[in-house]
Amino acid sequence: MKPRPVYYGCLLFLGFFVFIIAYSIKLGDGYYIVDSIKFILLMIIFYWQYERLNFSPWIFFGLGVVMTLHDFGRFGAFNWTLGIFSWDMLTHFAASFIIAIALFAALSKIEMPAFWKGAMIFFIALGIATLGEFAEFGGAIKTPDGKGILGVESLGSPIPWLSPDYWDTMKDLVLNAAGSLIGIAAWLLRKRHS
Repeated sequence: MKPRPVYYGCLLFLGFFVFIIAYSIKLGDGYYIVDSIKFILLMIIFYWQYERLNFSPWIFFGLGVVMTLHDFGRFGAFNWTLGIFSWDMLTHFAASFIIAIALFAALSKIEMPAFWKGAMIFFIALGIATLGEFAEFGGAIKTPDGKGILGVESLGSPIPWLSPDYWDTMKDLVLNAAGSLIGIAAWLLRKRHS
């Protein structure tokens, strides 16, 4: 049986994503509608499969929070910075961190050496991130104003000869890799000390 806070948390996240859809429709643009629909479906699946995926409330809420971080882009969050970190950097790092931990929980019944399990989870998490980057880059190519699937433009590349879109994609994937590796390390350390 799911803990009651998970039920209420799921309702809260679903309500937020429905609000983002309604807000985008009110503004007359399609930004974040597809993402929010995808997040609604994922939250329902995560809630429905909570026990089977071996999630804890912390993992469930972590997944909801990273999807919410992404959808705050609707309000211009991808132009915000937190100290030296941009919202984009925080979102990519946090998403891959919690995805790696969720994968460990979901695959906990598979017995294999920790190194190989960590490697498998790293590549699965990076594969999930890569699919997201393909969607983002594909949106940038497809939209007439060049704003991409998220409705944001790349701010530029620090390397003069490198396209801002390529820079953004590679930066995002490096942050996804770092988040995955730290998530894996955190899970393994937690398991070692429990």
